[in-house]
Amino acid sequence: MAKFDGIVFDYNLQMNEFNSELALNKALNQNELAYEDISEKEYKHENFGFCFRDDIRASNHFYMQIRALDEIDDKEALLNTACDDLENYVFACKYCGAEEDVEEQEHKAKRMIELILAYGGQEVIYRKIKEIHMETIEEYKEDIGGDRYFFLDFFDLYERCGDYMLFIKKDTDLALKFYELASLDWYDFANQKDWNISEADKGDIVDRIQRFTRINKLLRNPRIEVIQWSKENRTKFAGEENYKDQFIKYMNSLKIEDGKQICTNASIFFHALKRMRDNRCKCEELRLPLLLAYYIQESSLEYMLDVMRKYADITKLDSINRQNIFESIRKNHSKTLTPIREYINRVEENEQVFKNCFDLLKVRGYTKSIAEFLKRDNSDKTELAYYTSVDTFSYMLPSKAVDKMLGRLSIMNIAYMNDPNEGKTLQKYLFSGQVPFEGDGKQRKNARYPYVYIKCFTPQIDFLPMWEMYGDHAQGCCLVIDWKKISEAGTDVPLYNMCYLSKVGKEYKVERQYNMNLNSCKEIETSLKLLSDLCKAIVKKDHETLEPLQNILNEILYLFKDASYSYEREVRICYQYPEVNSEFEHTPGAFGKLYVATNFLINLKEIILGPKFLNRTDVMPYLQEQVDIMCQELDMNVPKITLSDIALM
Repeated sequence: MAKFDGIVFDYNLQMNEFNSELALNKALNQNELAYEDISEKEYKHENFGFCFRDDIRASNHFYMQIRALDEIDDKEALLNTACDDLENYVFACKYCGAEEDVEEQEHKAKRMIELILAYGGQEVIYRKIKEIHMETIEEYKEDIGGDRYFFLDFFDLYERCGDYMLFIKKDTDLALKFYELASLDWYDFANQKDWNISEADKGDIVDRIQRFTRINKLLRNPRIEVIQWSKENRTKFAGEENYKDQFIKYMNSLKIEDGKQICTNASIFFHALKRMRDNRCKCEELRLPLLLAYYIQESSLEYMLDVMRKYADITKLDSINRQNIFESIRKNHSKTLTPIREYINRVEENEQVFKNCFDLLKVRGYTKSIAEFLKRDNSDKTELAYYTSVDTFSYMLPSKAVDKMLGRLSIMNIAYMNDPNEGKTLQKYLFSGQVPFEGDGKQRKNARYPYVYIKCFTPQIDFLPMWEMYGDHAQGCCLVIDWKKISEAGTDVPLYNMCYLSKVGKEYKVERQYNMNLNSCKEIETSLKLLSDLCKAIVKKDHETLEPLQNILNEILYLFKDASYSYEREVRICYQYPEVNSEFEHTPGAFGKLYVATNFLINLKEIILGPKFLNRTDVMPYLQEQVDIMCQELDMNVPKITLSDIALM
């Protein structure tokens, strides 16, 4: 077996040695226990916040909620109320002429926040602090801050809570939220707001704001931010000399998708982190490398597993190693691993399931390779067009475009395609004429549709069969797309050449005569045969693998058609989602049709009107105006509008 460094899988990133340093104190002291109960009527009186002792009423009500938290299981409602009490306390301190001095009020507000956090109210406090911060900034911009401004600028508390969530709870999302709170500018230094703060204190605050802002940027968008970080010679983060170069090398290997180098650099980074921890580095020094380690675990897993599949003997891994890998897959959020993650969550773990996972990864490898063969080369200058009805075209024009659809195409769900064999042609190839993803006849037919979205284009411009099939029976229009303009905008469009399969005897072939758009017919055919053998073997061993197989193969299932359609020379945009996504939109109606919008504007070179285009003198002036308005608003070149060269009797 090839030697495999499993530190990225095996290393425990939970650092309990910092628990006592970071834990929040929820034990109430004598003064906090002494707060009196208060009735809702007394608390929520008219003009609350402007009356003397309203600050005391708010704090009394707050501690009523805190004392009750230990007595109930469902704490969410009380924590929400406690957060509202905190906001009321801050408001009353500003407007009611409170008895306490400013320092005492700020100490009390900070303690209120700590108690809410100690009882698990991180999400509600995060939202509340963000809300109060926005209101505070607006108040002093409009000079309506009351008797004084009250800032919840408790940077150290937010930093500590973020560290607790990271080092102890292993929750990077919440950690980043609290590092975001630690980066809030309560003083509007960016607009040179003048406060009575020493230059030294101001420098410390600005440095903290910049440091935590940078941490969030680096973790939210590492592929972009690492470029800037690599150019900086001055140290930005404590201890970065121990890991910065290793992380940059990892990101470079991730960029070019070099699986072996990704695994090597990931392991090197983890060993660097381990050395820092063994040397008892402080929280401040370990914070960023620990965050980056979680990112590396997440982003490298599919490559790690693939390298193991190719170079290691997985049958010799012991049960602990297998368990660590299962656990890593479960925690991972990679869309690529979603089918395998759902599979292992549905079945009972055992050695065969473990082997199936790696076979499914092998399927993923073949699928990815075939998709790359079919991906259209951006340098291909062949013109492509989209045939449609005038009504459908009008939905990208100003009069009918909704939300952000102006100048964009709707990519419709695969369910609405007019070919009943969509997705079946490749299944028949892979499974010897069978269509297993619809059921085996022993159970009810699968009625679910995948979240695959397709839009079809062709180089067959002003071509009668295309007019009849897709151009509203020649009454619609043919939109010639300026792909050069789209590629110049830097958009990576998932554009694929269709592959047409011909049946020769009992075998399916990828013949050049039907696939003039493709340069890799032999390579595709070889990969398909290997994929077919593997898919049949996997399903034979475990029928439960059918669902993850389908989800993996969805990437290419809809890129194959029967050779009888080869005259279309079709090119497709194909968007795929493993689950429901916020990008999904719906047409109006009780059962709206699902679609997603292109993530780029459609630059048009020419609009060709169909041979049977009706009422041209009535329709064209308005349609022309709409096209011109769209081009003006989106700063596009105005396309030609022409008549089809096809003369119909």
